[in-house]
Amino acid sequence: MAKELPCDRSLVGIDRGVAATGFAVVKATWAEIGTGSAEDLHTMFRHHRIRIWTCLFALTVASVASAETIVHVDTVPIAPTNWNNVMEIPKFDPSLGTLTGIEFELLGMIRGDIRFESLDALPATIHVWLQAQIKLSRPDMSELVVALPVEEDEEEVSAYDGVLDFGGTSGRTYLDVPAEATVSMISPPPESDLALFTGEGVIALPIRAEGRSRATGAGNLVARFATRASAELTVTYTYTPVPPGACCFEDGHCEYVLEAECTTGDWTMFELCDPNPCEQPSGACCDLETGECVVMTAQECAAQGGEYLGDGIECDPNPCPNPNPTEDTSWGQIKAKYR
Repeated sequence: MAKELPCDRSLVGIDRGVAATGFAVVKATWAEIGTGSAEDLHTMFRHHRIRIWTCLFALTVASVASAETIVHVDTVPIAPTNWNNVMEIPKFDPSLGTLTGIEFELLGMIRGDIRFESLDALPATIHVWLQAQIKLSRPDMSELVVALPVEEDEEEVSAYDGVLDFGGTSGRTYLDVPAEATVSMISPPPESDLALFTGEGVIALPIRAEGRSRATGAGNLVARFATRASAELTVTYTYTPVPPGACCFEDGHCEYVLEAECTTGDWTMFELCDPNPCEQPSGACCDLETGECVVMTAQECAAQGGEYLGDGIECDPNPCPNPNPTEDTSWGQIKAKYR
C-alpha cells in the first residue's frame, strides 16, 4: 500500500513562505521507492498526483498571502493657502522583491479664521464653510488623491447693527478653527504606477493647497477667511519578497539568505544550504608514503590520510616532500665515508 505524502513545506521545498519547486515532489517519491522499478515510480506518482498538486496550490496561495509591506511618510508644514509644495517618497527597492500594490493615504489639515457681517435690513441665517482642497499629483501632474477638509457652521444674526466689526448682533468672528480629512487610494490601477514607484532614489510628488472657504445666507454679506493648510502623506508598498537562496562564499561555506544580503558571494534562488551546494576550495594534497601530489579539497585529503598544504596551492611543480630523499654525491665520496 502506498504511503501518503505529507502536505507540508518539506514536500515542495518551502522556506520563509516561498514555494521552491515541484521537483522536490519527484525526489520525495523516489525516496519512498528506493531502488524500485520505473513501473513502481509511475504507480506511486499516479497515486499521489492529486495530493501533490493540491499541496502545491495550497502552499503557493499561502506564499502569496504572506506579502510584506514597507511604509513611508512625508509631511508639509502648515502655511497660508494657496501654496504649492513637493512630497518626497523613497521608491521601492526592486532587490527586495516585486511591487504588487501601493496605498496612498493623504491627511489634509486646516486651521483658519472666520469673520462675517450681515448688512441686510432684516435678520438672516448665515452658513459658513472653512474649507480647502489639498491635491496630490504624480510627477506628470495627473491626480493621485484629493483631501477636502471642511468645517461648517450656521448662525442666526440680526439686521445690520450699523458697525462693520464682525461682531455685535449682526456679525461673528471665530479664530483658529480646525478641520481635517483623510482620503486613501490604492493602485493599481493604473499598472504604470508600479513601474513609476520602483527604482532608486525618491519620487517627488507635487501637492497643492487651495482655500475654498465661503459664506452664504444674506443678500449683503461681508465675509473674510484666513486659511492655513498642512498635509501628511503615508505611502504603503505591498510586495512579494524575493525568495531566499544559497549564498556561496570563497571559503566554501553557505548561508541561506536573500539576494540583497549576499553581497560577497554567489547566490542561487531556492537553493538550500543543507547539504552544502557550494564549491569547496581545493589545493595540493600530499601522499606522505609516495610523495605524490593531487589537487583536492581539504576534506577529501583528510579522508585519504594525506597532508593538505593549503587552498590554491598547485601540484606543478610538486610541493610534496620525497619519502625517499637522495643526495647528490660521487663514488669517491662514498668510499671515503666507509674507510
